[in-house]
Amino acid sequence: MIRYKDRKSTKLIILHDSHTLPEVCNIEDVPRWAVLAHKQGLKMGLLSIGYHYIIERDGTEVECRPVDQIGSHTPGLNLESVSICLVGGREEIGGIGVDNFTRDQRIKALGRCHQLLQKYPGAKVVGHSEVQRYRRRDTPPCPPIDMDLFREDLKLYAQGIVL
Repeated sequence: MIRYKDRKSTKLIILHDSHTLPEVCNIEDVPRWAVLAHKQGLKMGLLSIGYHYIIERDGTEVECRPVDQIGSHTPGLNLESVSICLVGGREEIGGIGVDNFTRDQRIKALGRCHQLLQKYPGAKVVGHSEVQRYRRRDTPPCPPIDMDLFREDLKLYAQGIVL
């Protein structure tokens, strides 16, 4: 029987984007996840979507993997990280990365990161591209947001200041 394994330590909270257009709003609308949700996932050796959390465009959070179990989102770092994926990040198919995330998504992402930092003291919040570069250097950053600004906003959020 195939099952998830528990993660032994958590050093990173890694943000991702779904590389989708703004009109793609929900988890069901992301083509690669729709395929995975059917029979293809098991053929690829995956039990389900590899992220722990997905935040849809309206701010709805979908829990995909149990937070204390190993994800499948950042090769080489899955054993020590939790993942959050924001739906969006592109203006056109194959186009450059664009910060087109909604205010609701940002607030939910800040809240989830804050909660995870409470649960895993000492963990660092990073963007996928900050810890793993793609083989093709022309690939847009994932997620296409200013991670330094996000971390500053996270400090404000922890003080009760919602932007």
